[in-house]
Amino acid sequence: MIDLKDIARCTIILAAIGAVSGGSIAATRNLTGPIVEARAREKLSHSLSFAIPHADSYSEKTLPNGTPYYVAEVAGEVVGYIIQTTRSGYNPGLTLLTGLDPQGTILNVQVLSHEETPSIGGSKVINNLNFFAQFLGKGPTFAPEEIHTVSQATISSQGVRNAVVAALDIYSKIVAER
Repeated sequence: MIDLKDIARCTIILAAIGAVSGGSIAATRNLTGPIVEARAREKLSHSLSFAIPHADSYSEKTLPNGTPYYVAEVAGEVVGYIIQTTRSGYNPGLTLLTGLDPQGTILNVQVLSHEETPSIGGSKVINNLNFFAQFLGKGPTFAPEEIHTVSQATISSQGVRNAVVAALDIYSKIVAER
């Protein structure tokens, strides 16, 4: 037969273990949170300077619908826009930064993060500079079909292409705002 004292003792022990575990997790998060945030800011800063390297400052702006973008400037003059987009490739979570000049011509495309299969989408698309070179110099009116997908990594290629097209769509909204 189950003794109520044993149940109470087990409940108290489990509650104590839960409290210690929860406290440990909270303390660890409080200690490491600022470090993680600083690294994320540093990574973003590096990525922005890669997207439009000749800029001397980058400021974050937001469209009325809440979409963030970055304005790149040299001595206070706008030299381009950097737009972050996330789309699905073979897996969800393909996040790119697209650097555009003031007229919407693509200057650079950089992968911030992805969950593509390392041996297929990762090696054949994400690490393929020739694939990304197809985007350079394209403007807001380019036809997505101009970008050739990579054989055996078609879905990953299409995900990148869709993310860049989404960035150009956001660019058109930025221009309409100004």
